Amino acid sequence: MRLRDIAQNDAALLACTKTVLRDATDPFAQQRAAVKHQQKQLTIKKKQIAAQQAQRKNNEAQAALSKARNTP
Repeated sequence: MRLRDIAQNDAALLACTKTVLRDATDPFAQQRAAVKHQQKQLTIKKKQIAAQQAQRKNNEAQAALSKARNTP
């Protein structure tokens, strides 16, 4: 029994099957997947850098506030 025959009864499975079959015949599918993965990794890296910068800025503000409180 073919996978497509099995999937006829389930719309979600049929959609997944079509995706798998399309990806199997698409020569650029793997390249697009790799690019998409790289974009996700870059987004994660950007968020990490932004969080580090925000933390550094917060630490500097805390230090300045502490110094201002301790200055007579």
